[in-house]
Amino acid sequence: PGPINTDRMSYWERDQAQERGITQEEFRGQIVENSAQNTPLGRIAEAQDVANMVAFLAGEDASFITGQSYNVNGGQLFH
Repeated sequence: PGPINTDRMSYWERDQAQERGITQEEFRGQIVENSAQNTPLGRIAEAQDVANMVAFLAGEDASFITGQSYNVNGGQLFH
């Protein structure tokens, strides 16, 4: 759960900003501020954050891990 900084997010930001009658930069600022306040790591996820988890799980270091769920969300959700 939460935003991941991708090209698709940029399109979503543009559309949301237009609906609210503000600039995309203003809306982006709101998203960044919200993420800083509501995510323990204080930032929006990057695609590389997800890729790093995928690479780890596909690698030898994760060879004894089975049936788990991993949240790549900067601490927004944890068990």
